Amino acid sequence: MILRNLAEALRNQNWFTVVLEIMIVVIGIFLGLQANDWNQGRKDRALEVRYLERLQADLEKDLGRLESSEYFANLRMRQVRLLLDGIADPAAAAAQPDQFIEAVEKVSWESYRRITSNTYSELIGAGRATLIRSENLRDALAEYYADIEFWETILKEEFLAREYSVAMAGLLSLNFLERIAQSGPPSEPIDLAVEAGDAVAIAIALKSRAQGIQLLPMIYKHHYTVLVANAEVRNQNEALQAAIEEYLMTMSGST
Repeated sequence: MILRNLAEALRNQNWFTVVLEIMIVVIGIFLGLQANDWNQGRKDRALEVRYLERLQADLEKDLGRLESSEYFANLRMRQVRLLLDGIADPAAAAAQPDQFIEAVEKVSWESYRRITSNTYSELIGAGRATLIRSENLRDALAEYYADIEFWETILKEEFLAREYSVAMAGLLSLNFLERIAQSGPPSEPIDLAVEAGDAVAIAIALKSRAQGIQLLPMIYKHHYTVLVANAEVRNQNEALQAAIEEYLMTMSGST
């Protein structure tokens, strides 16, 4: 209809009508683009909220992993001390026979619980980081996950566990190893039915494993570093959760 009117106005050299029809077309295109932009903006804001809520859920899960990691790091450090005490005085091993035998095997087990970054990786991989309009929040997220990657690089080294296992090979009987393996990484003391005399014999035999003994301070340091890493990540996590919550409240108040 508009094109027909425009063509007729041109034939009749009705310039006022020509200008009017062109303005109608331009305004229509402009309004259409504005409507599309508004609709896309609305979709982007909804997607932004969904990503932020998923990131919040991830961060909450991270705190659970950090708590577990801190528990095991402290446990492994106590096990190092128990082994060193038992080596210095077998009576210390006899006083806690189950825990001593368990420590011989588990002291080098990993205490760090790796943190996943599924939502953040999806956000970056899809090129949607700018959906989060707050530059400060984007920077905080990037720093948080960069630090996690840094600490995982530092803490994932397995040579200590491998060297310790080689140094202690044959020290525990298959019976003890099977019981310990069945216990998994418990959060409660386990009952291995170890006699005090067995613990003393192991403590005495342990004295001859010089390489394994030399590794114990390094193992202790590794688990202590886990605590240092966790403390830093926990502080960032809590600050980031607070920032996301504040940002979501701001978004809610502006709608």
